[in-house]
Amino acid sequence: MERIQSKVPSEPFLLQLFERWQQSPDAVVIKDAAEGTQATGTTFLHDILIQKDYIYNRLDEDAKKRLSSPDENDNVFIGLLAAAGYHYAVLFFAIYSLGAVAVPLLPRVLPEEAKYFLSVCNASLLASSPTATDHAQSISTVTSTPTYTYTPPTTCQPAFTLSSNTQECNPEKGFVLLYTSGTTGPPKGVLYSRRSAAIGLRTKAEQLGLTPNDLWLHHMPAHWGAGFDFFTTCVYAGTCVEFCNAVYTSDWFWGRIKKGDVTCMFASPSVLDGLLESLGKRSGEEYEAGVEGLRGLKLLASGAMRVSDRAKAVWRELRGDRPLVVLYSATEVAGLISTTHWEDGEDVPVDCCGTPPSNLEVKLSEEGEICIRGPQIMKRYLSSDPNVMNNIYDSEGFYKTGDVGRLENNRVFVLGRASHDVIRFQGWKIYAPEIEDALHKHPEVLHVLVVGVRDPKLDQLVAALLVVKDGVDINSERLKITNLRRWLALEQGVPRYKLPTMLRCVTRNPDPLPRTGSGKPIKPKIREILFAEAERENGNVQAWNLATEEPEIGRRAWDWAGGAAR
Repeated sequence: MERIQSKVPSEPFLLQLFERWQQSPDAVVIKDAAEGTQATGTTFLHDILIQKDYIYNRLDEDAKKRLSSPDENDNVFIGLLAAAGYHYAVLFFAIYSLGAVAVPLLPRVLPEEAKYFLSVCNASLLASSPTATDHAQSISTVTSTPTYTYTPPTTCQPAFTLSSNTQECNPEKGFVLLYTSGTTGPPKGVLYSRRSAAIGLRTKAEQLGLTPNDLWLHHMPAHWGAGFDFFTTCVYAGTCVEFCNAVYTSDWFWGRIKKGDVTCMFASPSVLDGLLESLGKRSGEEYEAGVEGLRGLKLLASGAMRVSDRAKAVWRELRGDRPLVVLYSATEVAGLISTTHWEDGEDVPVDCCGTPPSNLEVKLSEEGEICIRGPQIMKRYLSSDPNVMNNIYDSEGFYKTGDVGRLENNRVFVLGRASHDVIRFQGWKIYAPEIEDALHKHPEVLHVLVVGVRDPKLDQLVAALLVVKDGVDINSERLKITNLRRWLALEQGVPRYKLPTMLRCVTRNPDPLPRTGSGKPIKPKIREILFAEAERENGNVQAWNLATEEPEIGRRAWDWAGGAAR
């Protein structure tokens, strides 16, 4: 068998892979549950460097020239179309090893959505996995972006040496561009620098205690913040990643966890609820096997939305008094803003998200907004909106998170959103006035107020209060939540994730709205009184079941902000 000597660029993540290869060349570093395959550090590093050369050869001369530019703003962006798995992992780090910036896309992204994402960053190429080749070509037809499909390398005996260059690329150049839905405007890309990613993800690995002896069960998509962060953090730490998003269900999890080799996992509160429900349906022997596997986890973390005290207590008991670790972060931060400790045996207070790392400063504004400053914060936003960077930092250079909280003994407590007009639903941020503007166009509606109602599984639900015009029946068919959602989607073009999931209709006489002395409606009181649990139970509030199919609406661009339902 031919022996090939490859040079490894002197970049932080590749140096970590090189050291892992030197220490344990046959250790498995990537598993792909959907493909039923696994790769050692030797194979992974070899495939990265082979794909690096293949991708480079597909770039035009201008892009090749910009790769070698020392200018930190002269970035080459390459779209990445692949499901979370081995091909995704190889392509991402092949792009990184070139000195380019990967732009991960949802594998099912619609061509018109992809056109926006790729045009905002002026992408030079779209790299895809073999299974996404046809879809990549359909995107190329719309965008005129050249494509490259992962090409399996020839079999060989690889060996590696480090490149003689101490630094291949300006560390202030881009690392990845992750798109977020934002609140008021078009989707915006969050650009990390290579330096901020290395610092933030190395720090995250240390905070979570990750080692080469761990196996992380990765069940999330990899094109958005948390899923991407956990994957790259594990690679930096030398932790084996098992991608299972394509096969994951709650029942599948309990079959997998009883094997006893998984040591780390993240699960949002809604995922934890699904696991708990599935566990309760298992027989005695299966139940005990599941719990035994669960207690083998060194780390079970949760976050992305509020983690209730009930969840902390239930999972601590199931795991034999091991704590449920609470994480707090944002797409704009590589790594974590704060975390509780995975070995800490003490109960965590309500709304406490632990302590920040030593290299991140956290303060509160006069209004109580959590503000942060440190090397792991994004480089900038990319968007078609020229004002996208306005007012995101304060006068001292602290990034304003939009979350209200408090600080006690260096611990961060997150209490909610800074604005009552921002609703966080399953990780998306929704701007209430946008929905109010659309509902005001309804022929039977006089006035609208939209608020977020806390939900233990989904963080907040979009709740619309409609004050109807005189003479309109509040029980009108046109004001049923099913018909109103359809009207908003088809006639007003509102994306699916922004559609109300709670609806209450009232007349204006007598005035049902709690108001300030000057007559302004008080949104927190409206939520507390008019959408109270008792009001929902007595039928005054219409509720939408998110599992219900809506075939009349169909699949439209931006229904999930260019992503997918989570």
